[in-house]
Amino acid sequence: MPLQEPRLPAELLDEVLSHTQHLPEDDLASEHRYRKEFWLPLSLACMHFRNQTLPVLFSSIMVEKIARNEVHLFDLDVTRPSTMAFCCAVAAGDAIACRLARYVKTFTIRTIDPATGLKSSHHTRLPPVYVKAIGHMRCLESIFIWGIAPGRLLGKGFLDVLPNLSKLSTL
Repeated sequence: MPLQEPRLPAELLDEVLSHTQHLPEDDLASEHRYRKEFWLPLSLACMHFRNQTLPVLFSSIMVEKIARNEVHLFDLDVTRPSTMAFCCAVAAGDAIACRLARYVKTFTIRTIDPATGLKSSHHTRLPPVYVKAIGHMRCLESIFIWGIAPGRLLGKGFLDVLPNLSKLSTL
């Protein structure tokens, strides 16, 4: 069913959106659930809500990897399938995905030690598809890196294609 233009004034719809909850940025599991259960359905209600919620839905990306150890002989990508598919589409240059990529402001990369569930001390490589996707996220403001040496992520000239990047942090 195609989205319809709202029959209510934009000011009234904005007032409805102003009463929605915003979760703390440090509660990633709840944020994902909230996006899926609240913002995504709301984005399908009308064009006005879609235009307001898409920047929220795509504001941050999280890539998660489990580092290799005695049990895991290779790094394991455990990123959410929807995030992985989005990054693959952006990296491939899909027009719609690249339009949505302009909303991404924060990209977080976490490498986890499977034994402790904490940040891995084993520096690993980020799969090239994510590096290529980051290169298409022209409005990216922050990159947070856990357990990946920045030199392994950022090649020569990589930061030149991200004019809005103001924060690069290794945690």
